[in-house]
Amino acid sequence: MKTYSLIKISSLRYLIMLLTTIFFVGLSLNGASQPNTIDSLKLLETNTDEQGKLIIYNTLAEHYSHVNLDSAVYYGDKGLKLSKSLGLDNVHIVELLLFLSTNYTSNGNFTKGQLLLQQAEELCIVENDYELLAFVKIKTGEYYGHQGNYAEYLNSLNSALRIIDKKNIHNLKPDLYNKMGALYLRIDDIKYAKIFRIKAFENSINHKNTVGYISSLLLEGDIFLKLNKLDSCYICYNKALEIAKESNLKSEIQKTYKFIAKYWISEKDYGKAITNVDSSIIYCKKLGLTTELSSLITYKSHIYSNIGDVKKTLEYNLKSLKLREHSGNLKLICSSFLNIGGNYTELGDYKKAMYYLNEGIKIASAISSNLYLKYGYGKLAKLYILQDRYEEAFFYTKLNTQYNDSLLISKTSDRVLFYRNQYKLEKEIATSKSLTHEIRTSYIYFLIALLFISFVGIFFLIRANVLRKKALSEMRKLSTVVENMSQAVLIINTNGIITYVNNGLLKITNYPSDSYFINKSVFDFTNDNSAKQIRDEILPTLTKTGNWHGETHNKRYDGSFFITEEVCSVIKSKNGKPKYYVAIYNDITNRKKDELELKLSREKLKLAVETRDKMFSIIANDLTGPFGSILGFSKLMATEFHDYQTEDHERFSRLIYESSKTTYDLLTNLLNWSRAQLGSIELFTDNVNLNLLVDENIEALKLMISKRGISVKNKIPANFSASIDNDTISIVIKNLLTNAIKFSPHDTEIIVTSNKTSDFISITISDKGYGIRSEKMDNIFKVSVNELEVTNKDQKGAGLGLLLCKELVRLNGGTISARSEFGVGSDFTISFPNSNNNA
Repeated sequence: MKTYSLIKISSLRYLIMLLTTIFFVGLSLNGASQPNTIDSLKLLETNTDEQGKLIIYNTLAEHYSHVNLDSAVYYGDKGLKLSKSLGLDNVHIVELLLFLSTNYTSNGNFTKGQLLLQQAEELCIVENDYELLAFVKIKTGEYYGHQGNYAEYLNSLNSALRIIDKKNIHNLKPDLYNKMGALYLRIDDIKYAKIFRIKAFENSINHKNTVGYISSLLLEGDIFLKLNKLDSCYICYNKALEIAKESNLKSEIQKTYKFIAKYWISEKDYGKAITNVDSSIIYCKKLGLTTELSSLITYKSHIYSNIGDVKKTLEYNLKSLKLREHSGNLKLICSSFLNIGGNYTELGDYKKAMYYLNEGIKIASAISSNLYLKYGYGKLAKLYILQDRYEEAFFYTKLNTQYNDSLLISKTSDRVLFYRNQYKLEKEIATSKSLTHEIRTSYIYFLIALLFISFVGIFFLIRANVLRKKALSEMRKLSTVVENMSQAVLIINTNGIITYVNNGLLKITNYPSDSYFINKSVFDFTNDNSAKQIRDEILPTLTKTGNWHGETHNKRYDGSFFITEEVCSVIKSKNGKPKYYVAIYNDITNRKKDELELKLSREKLKLAVETRDKMFSIIANDLTGPFGSILGFSKLMATEFHDYQTEDHERFSRLIYESSKTTYDLLTNLLNWSRAQLGSIELFTDNVNLNLLVDENIEALKLMISKRGISVKNKIPANFSASIDNDTISIVIKNLLTNAIKFSPHDTEIIVTSNKTSDFISITISDKGYGIRSEKMDNIFKVSVNELEVTNKDQKGAGLGLLLCKELVRLNGGTISARSEFGVGSDFTISFPNSNNNA
């Protein structure tokens, strides 16, 4: 928009214009200073006169037209009202009207946009400004073009052409001819697209219009692309880019990169296509074109869609939506919502897909876009089919067909009007100028085409009627499909009374007929937990969101219960309230069993891997250490015996003995643990005296007890016995006593006690040792992380003893547990069933 038509410039208005200049410089430098400048302009609004305010409103409106349409319209309206009150010339007001029309149309308010165009046209006539009137006609054509109304688009361009020819306005011809060529190409009329491309090219050369010349090259490239002459297409696009760069026309460079990306898509070289889109995006950001930036990001998502990368497609569609929601362009927002809904459908996230598709359809209804409604209903139908919700799928398929037929009929009518307008144009040109032989002879062809298209229109009207009949037939087919589905289908009313079941439900439940279900409560066919689930979870969720998915339990004819996976939805009445609830489900009882078995198998496999790793760890770390000592000291005695004194020989022998004993104990434990893991230990259960068994193990550990300077007291009663395997439980007691001795400080006491109930017999080994930290207690009996608290270098061990204890106690039908307080001591208890049941 122009703001140079104001008269006097006060010092404050000079500051405003300076800020405006800074703003546009900042815009060219990728927006580095925009926010501060915008804020400054808003602050100056209240402190300047009306002419200064007009500068502010025009500047802000221009800025927001690329960022936020609501704000652009707001400041544009304020600028228009102020311009009228200041009595500015109509040329300035026409510019404002065109600006506002474009933004209202982008925001979905087509009626307002058209009204403003009409006002602009009337002012041009009042001013006798035919150049501006032709420009308004071109803008009016673009308005109809955005709506797909090609007949009115051509009519507006024809009007502009008549004015341009009559008044000999040369500077508008390149743009007009390029637009007419692009319009004919859009309707696949290559012949006329070429004619107007040549006209645009010649006028651009004659009047040194670089932008028009670039546009004609891009149009020629599009024609070659349509004819699949890809080499020629690339030459045209590339030449356009070279000229744009030579002339430093950033907006044309941005546009041309997008065209080149289109070429690489045709060549299926998606990497180069993305590179060129990215180049176009860079220039978009430099120019501050937010709307165009969102379209380029969407274009990038389409490229990833061609590649088959749905996640990347979704990522860029979401980025584009964020920009479009900020700008407020409802048509583009609608497109993004529907694209994202389709992406989520492909990814299997049906809940998000439903949300985005419904939001897109709401916007399409608000802006009366039959094209987007058709597009949205088609995607909803696909979503419902994937969810096996055939009734809804059929409903939205029917809507999709209706809107598709409506669009076909509309397009047929538009084409008839289009060619009628074209015929009028040719007739007028024929009376004022001599046409080429090619254009004169085409008159007959277009009359024939007009007649043919009229017949096509009648055909589509007949087809629409046939499709309605077909819809009724499809409904009957759908009923047959539902009746014979393998899945169970059940419909209940809002009181929980069953109104319909299909044959699939009878097969799954083995009921003889549907009479067992009809008019019965749904709660009669499920257990208490699922009945509560229906009341407290399923029905409230259906009422709130319209959908529910999960698992329930249902009853078969023989009274047994089975697990089902259900998808439920709501059928609503005309007033939007729930009328029926539909459930579609499968019997997944066997699947759940398989899942449980698979889970157990995984746990066994995990345990086996951990066991293997534990064994290798012991072999690698704990066995190699003692063997190193044995080999080292035995080598000294074997090869250098005479170099050492008797006391050295005794010390070496003692070290060899202790390492051998440690290795032997470890190997014994490892062997027993491995046998337990493999299930090769044979048990001989007998009534074993636990008092004697503990005494035997205390005696076996007497040397170790003496060396540590501690005492061990056996407080188990003399005749205290349990039904166990003597050998395996002896190993358990020995390991627990060894750990207690090893981890107890000097001069402390270890006590062994017992307990008996009607159900269990247990013994507990308590020490006053260093204890185990609370965070490690959960891991002491686990293979993967088994470890004990080490507080000095003498407390070495593989952590295997407790694992062995756990396995051997388990084999005897018992349990082992531990209680410990760090720094105070530990209690280890083993318990066995009381076979005598005497407390």
